[in-house]
Amino acid sequence: MNESQSADLICSASGDPPLSLYWNTSSLVSNHSVGDLELLGLIDYDNGSSEMLRPQNFDPNNTVQILTIYASSGADNGFVSCIAENEAGQEIAEASLEIHGEYIMPLMHYFHPK
Repeated sequence: MNESQSADLICSASGDPPLSLYWNTSSLVSNHSVGDLELLGLIDYDNGSSEMLRPQNFDPNNTVQILTIYASSGADNGFVSCIAENEAGQEIAEASLEIHGEYIMPLMHYFHPK
């Protein structure tokens, strides 16, 4: 994505016994938030459409966490991790962030000798 854009990353996991799901955001510089699916509910896409994500569409044993990054920065390039854990163990999934700087057209000055 391009610098200054926002993004939602969705992490979903299921486990028995029930699990805890969280994002490791220690590497993020940009403002961000983490929320449960029920709190966010509506995901907007770049093309302007929206899709309602209903909790009943998911297995009741699923846990879903959404990481929202606001006004991304090139300094956020790298990885963020979603961690799921319960008494049986821990699993980590990584998402790669590739944020491109905004393109600024260079000013060109022409000097004409007299």
